[in-house]
Amino acid sequence: MIDATDEFRETTLPKSLRPLTRLAPDWDDDGSDPPNDVALRAAAKVLECLSTDDVPKPDVSPSVEEGVCISFWHRDRYADIECFNTGEIVAAVMDEQRRHKTWTVRRTASDVLAAVSQLKKRLTESAI
Repeated sequence: MIDATDEFRETTLPKSLRPLTRLAPDWDDDGSDPPNDVALRAAAKVLECLSTDDVPKPDVSPSVEEGVCISFWHRDRYADIECFNTGEIVAAVMDEQRRHKTWTVRRTASDVLAAVSQLKKRLTESAI
């Protein structure tokens, strides 16, 4: 549950997230809700942290799991950070052997920055 002390509540939405604000319920024809303000503000914070790091430019899309998915490829590796409507943030990486690692990211600017740093490292190192 997100409360009034939410660090991300004053975050400004970047241009890449604005189209997601216009999605209707059931946007995927499978019953998914569009990203809500909680997910959009967290995604904005993730994108802000990514812009200060030299990671590949991410793709930004709505998540069928109800939120925002920020994903990117580097060589044969995939990584994403999903910001869910519930307030949960989850990061994931997959290496060229399709081994997955996922972890929950606390909803603070410092933890999002740490997750971005960890994603970058895991995308470029030799093993997950």
